[in-house]
Amino acid sequence: MGILFGKCIAIVAHICINAPSNIEIRQSNEWSGAIIVAGMAELSVTYSTDDIPKVEMNKTKLLCLDKSCINVMGSCSAYAGINKCDVIYKTPSDSVFRDISFKYSERNSERDLSGISVIVEGGRGIPLLDIVNLIR
Repeated sequence: MGILFGKCIAIVAHICINAPSNIEIRQSNEWSGAIIVAGMAELSVTYSTDDIPKVEMNKTKLLCLDKSCINVMGSCSAYAGINKCDVIYKTPSDSVFRDISFKYSERNSERDLSGISVIVEGGRGIPLLDIVNLIR
C-alpha cells in the first residue's frame, strides 16, 4: 500500500522521501533537479530539462495503486553488488515524462528504497521498490 503525504519528510519533484540524509537542489540553463541520498540509495531526479524524453505510450507499463496510476519504463543493471536504474514515468496529470536515475545496494535494497515513493493523484505514493520490481 502506498504512503500518504504525511509520511514525507521532504518532497522534491513529485518524489516523497521519508528518511533523507542529504538533498541538494541543482539548476543550470539546461537542467534542474535534485540529488537525494537516503540510506545507501542515491537518486538524481530531473524536474525540468530542455532534453525532454520522447516516449511511446505503448512501450510503457502501467503501475496502479488505489486507482492512482503511472506509466513507467526503464531498466536496471548490476555491478559489484550495486544496482543502477534509469526510470521514466508519467502521471496522468503530467504533460511530459519525468526521469529518475538511482543506485542502491543489492543487499539493502528494501531498506534503502522503502522510504522513497513517486507521488500520484490522491496524495498517495507508489514505492520506488514497486517500480524497480515492475521494470526488471
